Amino acid sequence: MDEEKTTMNQETPVSKSNKNDIKPMGPTVGTILIIIILIIGGLYIWGAKLSTETPTVDDSVTGEDIAAQQDETIEALVNQSSSDEVSAIEEDLNATDLENLDAELGNIEAELGL
Repeated sequence: MDEEKTTMNQETPVSKSNKNDIKPMGPTVGTILIIIILIIGGLYIWGAKLSTETPTVDDSVTGEDIAAQQDETIEALVNQSSSDEVSAIEEDLNATDLENLDAELGNIEAELGL
């Protein structure tokens, strides 16, 4: 009987309730919501900044106006001789101005602000 008492007095360890294992979700959800709100706010401010920095285009100049302008380089190319003799070709090459080929690209970059 003494043995029975000893075995009955010894309690088997009972696992504690899972209350300690469950963590509250409130702080995690709150943190995620705050991060989402900050991201949306940042995108809104960035979009507003981009819309104010949009360059304006001068609508007064049309394609027809540009095409109607006289270009000295084109005029010089039209006035070249059609001869295939070496001296005529050399004369045409010497008359052709190749120094400012990229000047128009520089003007376009300046207008676009690049």
